[in-house]
Amino acid sequence: MHKIKKGMLYILVVFAWFSEAGATPPDVALNYDPGTQILKIEVSHVTNNVREHYIRRLVVYKNNQEVDSMIFPRQETPTGFTRDVPLAAQPGDLIHVEAFCKEGGTKKAEILVAEPQDVQEEQNASPSKIFIPK
Repeated sequence: MHKIKKGMLYILVVFAWFSEAGATPPDVALNYDPGTQILKIEVSHVTNNVREHYIRRLVVYKNNQEVDSMIFPRQETPTGFTRDVPLAAQPGDLIHVEAFCKEGGTKKAEILVAEPQDVQEEQNASPSKIFIPK
């Protein structure tokens, strides 16, 4: 009976370790505001211990060149965090971010900087939407 309890405890410990070891961040969301030139990075990463299992590093790339790297000693909350990163970018620039978990997992996300909204609306306007004064 004692060996069975010890064996069950061992299985539970191993299962708990594997369930957190190497887990990748489940989501990295990016939003770029060309008006403020701010890249908002939202990382969802669920952990039971923000000091032992956390996102340790974020790397920001613009057009495949590293422009920023951030190191973290722990995670702010058990569910993830948000960072606002100043970043000058032009329409057509490709921005991508890599998030690195302390336990070995990684997650990438990317966005393409779009034309300003008012320029897109003018370019997409159909002739029926154009006002011609008489």
